[in-house]
Amino acid sequence: MPMVPLIWALRSAGHDVLVAGTEDVVRAAETAGLPAAPLGGGDSVPRKRSVPGHLGVDRAGEHGGVWEAGWDRLARRWLGRIDTVLDDYLALAARWRPDLVLCEPLEFSGLIVGGVHDVPVVQHRWGPDVLTTQAWGPAREILHTAAVEAGCDSGLPAPSLIVDPCPPSLQHPEAAAARTVRYLPYNGPGRLPAEVPARSGRRVLVCLGTRSLALDGRRELTIAALEACAGLEAVVTCVPEHQEELRARAPESVTIVDPVPLNLVMDGFDCAVVYGGAGTTHTALHFGVPQVVLAPGHPVLQVLGERLEACDAGQLVPEAEQGDPERIRAALLDVLDDPRHREGAERLRDEMAAQPAPSELVGALETLAR
Repeated sequence: MPMVPLIWALRSAGHDVLVAGTEDVVRAAETAGLPAAPLGGGDSVPRKRSVPGHLGVDRAGEHGGVWEAGWDRLARRWLGRIDTVLDDYLALAARWRPDLVLCEPLEFSGLIVGGVHDVPVVQHRWGPDVLTTQAWGPAREILHTAAVEAGCDSGLPAPSLIVDPCPPSLQHPEAAAARTVRYLPYNGPGRLPAEVPARSGRRVLVCLGTRSLALDGRRELTIAALEACAGLEAVVTCVPEHQEELRARAPESVTIVDPVPLNLVMDGFDCAVVYGGAGTTHTALHFGVPQVVLAPGHPVLQVLGERLEACDAGQLVPEAEQGDPERIRAALLDVLDDPRHREGAERLRDEMAAQPAPSELVGALETLAR
C-alpha cells in the first residue's frame, strides 16, 4: 500500500509497471487500478534448507523488549518464503524483462531477481523501521546459498536505493540511510460513511485493524479501547461481522462504522487509537492527528509507537497494560488535553509536506534503470 503513489507516479510518467505477488497482493493491486501478475503455477518444489549457525545476538526485539522470535526463527521464515516464490519471480522476470525492481524491504526475492537479471533494485520502506537494517547482516548469511544457486555469484545483492516515506524526525536513528519521499495516503477504495454523526466536540477515531477481533488476545483489547472512550465522542471502524458484538458492549458515546479509507475521514478527529501499522499512523500524521498506540509485541509496531512518543506526537501503551481500559483512557486524555501532542503531530505533518512528492523521485529511478 505505501508503494501505490510511487507506482502511479511511474505510470503517469509513461512507464510500464507490473505488480507481482500472491493473490492478496494481486487483489490489492487490481483495486488500485494497477496491472498485476499472480505468482504460482510453476513446477518448483520447496527445498528444506538448513539454518546457518552463529547468527549472532537477536537484536530484533531490543527496542520494544517484547519480541523473542530470534534470527533463527526468522531464518526459517525467510528461507521458506524464498523457496516458495523465487522460481515464480525469476520466471516472470525472464518473460517480462524489467529494467527496475521495486520491492518492500523484507521481500528478499526482489534482490535476487535484480541480481540474476542485472537490474537495479529499489527497496520501499513502510515507515519507522530499524528491523530491516538490523536484519541485513543475518539475511545475507541466511540467504547466501539460495542466492548463489539462483545465479547471484556473490550472494544476496544489496539494494541500489532505499526509498523512505517516513518523515526523517520520526525515523529510527539507527535506520540505514535512504532517499526520502513524501507519504501520500492510500488506504484502498471505499466511500465516506454516511452514518457518522455530525461533530459536536472533540472526536476520537479507534482503528485497530480489520483483523484485530479475529486475533487471539486482540478481541479484549478492542473492548478495552471501547470502554476507555466512555463519555468521549468516538468512532470505531469494524468489519460488519463483528459490529453487533461491539455495539452491545460499546458506551453510548461510541459509533461503530464499516472500515473506510482513513484519508476520507481522518481530518475530522482530534486523536486516533491505532495498533501501530505504518499506513494508519502515517495517514493520521498527514493530517496532524496525534495517536495512542496499542501495538502487539512486534518490533516494527513497537518501534513506531516509541518514535511517536519521542516526537511528542502520541503515547505508546505497553502491551502488558493494554487490557486495562483505565490505562488506555489515561493515555487518551493526556493526548487530547496536552497540546504538545497535537503540536508534535503537526510538526511531523509539516515535515511530511516538505518532503519530495513521489513524482519528484521518478527521475532518479529512471537514471538507475538506464
